[in-house]
Amino acid sequence: MKKAILATILLLFALPAVAEARQGHTTLLTVGERNNETFGGTADLYLDIKPGSGRVFIDSFPLSRIDTQISTRYAKDVACNFLDMDCTKKDFFYTIRTGSSVVGGPSAGASTALLTISLLDNTKLDRDIVMTGTINSGGIIGPVAGIEEKAIAARNAGFKKILVPKWSILERGDPELNETTIYADALEVEGIEIVLVSTIEEALYEFTGVEYEDYQYDITIPEEYQEIMGDIAKGLCERYDIIASEIPEELLMEYNESVNATNEAMNNGLEAMERRDYYSAASFCFTANTGIRRIQYENYSVEQRREVADMLMLEILAEIANINNQPINTLSDLETVIIVKERLLEAQNILRDENALDQVGYAKERFFSAKAWSRFLDYGAGAEVVLDESHLSSACLTKIAEAEERINYLEIMFPLAASDYREDLVETQSIQQSGDYAFCIFRATRTKADANAVLSATAVSREKISELINDKLALARAQINRQGENFPILGYSYYDYANSLQESRPELSIVFSEYAAEFSNLDMYFPRKDTVSRRDFQGLPSYFYFGFFLGMTIGIFLAGTIIATMVKRHNRKRKRKMIKNPERFKNKKLENLPGKKR
Repeated sequence: MKKAILATILLLFALPAVAEARQGHTTLLTVGERNNETFGGTADLYLDIKPGSGRVFIDSFPLSRIDTQISTRYAKDVACNFLDMDCTKKDFFYTIRTGSSVVGGPSAGASTALLTISLLDNTKLDRDIVMTGTINSGGIIGPVAGIEEKAIAARNAGFKKILVPKWSILERGDPELNETTIYADALEVEGIEIVLVSTIEEALYEFTGVEYEDYQYDITIPEEYQEIMGDIAKGLCERYDIIASEIPEELLMEYNESVNATNEAMNNGLEAMERRDYYSAASFCFTANTGIRRIQYENYSVEQRREVADMLMLEILAEIANINNQPINTLSDLETVIIVKERLLEAQNILRDENALDQVGYAKERFFSAKAWSRFLDYGAGAEVVLDESHLSSACLTKIAEAEERINYLEIMFPLAASDYREDLVETQSIQQSGDYAFCIFRATRTKADANAVLSATAVSREKISELINDKLALARAQINRQGENFPILGYSYYDYANSLQESRPELSIVFSEYAAEFSNLDMYFPRKDTVSRRDFQGLPSYFYFGFFLGMTIGIFLAGTIIATMVKRHNRKRKRKMIKNPERFKNKKLENLPGKKR
């Protein structure tokens, strides 16, 4: 009896956990090379989600390369963030099985994220559909290679539809030879339907028929952000006349052409101010200020410039110490700290170079820009998140891993373009080792965004650049809108600037739209303080509740049975004592006691 009771009790506590455990499977598409010929193939991805502590386990046979492991972990994070779900109490077991010698590359990232979302959100994936694509911040699906080979492999494996990233290249042309690059929209493979996708929402609709919320609507800018950004832009734009007034008239006339260029930048800044495009205004006016300051210092001797540099270095060091002691409680605080510090360190590095005294003017204006941006430390909006050293360190290492995974992929696709970013990554790792985790997050995020920009834009033909920029801006806009009350001041500022550069500097517009998407997604690395997401409950499948209530019912029944048994045993024992010692219980009636009569 005791063993049966113990087993039932254990079952009672195990039922909810068993009910919560979930399993799923999807097919991955691979590409390999044999005898100098490229061919496609398939692999199986299995996922088990169990109660745990947020750990990720990857079992791959044959072995997987490090970039596959990184993209798998990142795909899990993207899935949890997409559903606004706390996954710290779940363990994820990913199993990859394939016939190839090694599993490599990040092109399974989108499929991994999709499978994870389907299990967390209790939706079924259409087994006649398969997908390939990398996964980026906010569920953006990035381009991959070998889409034709993968489509043929999918058809041969019996799939009826394949989803491929919109900006994947089917055939790369050489611009110097006047060759045209052909993209995924030209891909046709007999026997299988090919659908182009850019976001995880689009892929989920194809796989499940479920329409998730579309966040690509116009951004509502908080008035507090506009007020602070407006003050920053105003201070930078008013500074121009102050600097110009300190320059002798004859020097301005001597550098008339350069003065005209600074005036043009200034006019662009004032026009942006009028349309309340404050980040662009600040950027244009900063450019004007550095130009006019450079003219001013042309009239200085080497000794005078060195004196300016020495005084400026002292101010920079004091400001760095100040910003390092700044408490970080919200994502806005974190963003502000990294914005200010990036500008301070840039100015400091210029001044450390003995041969860069001609750049003192730029350093001085960069320092002023840093101080101006510190106004955002007063930005009070946004929920508080856990931003202690442990979480900052973890986010830093995660962002480094993501950046490395993108650079590894870039080296496969465009090896010549990857070297500079590899150097950036080495420098970021040094920052991490120094313990400056906040700035490490900034550098790693920017490096990852730079690599993404190259991957998506290197082979884009002239006529398609405008379309690519519009897509990038729409995806960045969706990412910003996802943040709700945690309005990303840095992400939006980059978005605003990318928008203003569409016509004049399209290549920079692509880069800054990537910055906007990446820096609008920092919330996924930091849990909110004292909150539990509503999706933690909404995402639970119906069988969890069945298991829970079944366990409760069994528990109540078991408790009643145990109590009744204990009462009966107590009464039997008491009855035996009365029989043995009737004098002691002479006032009790034996026949009124429960239990079997003797």
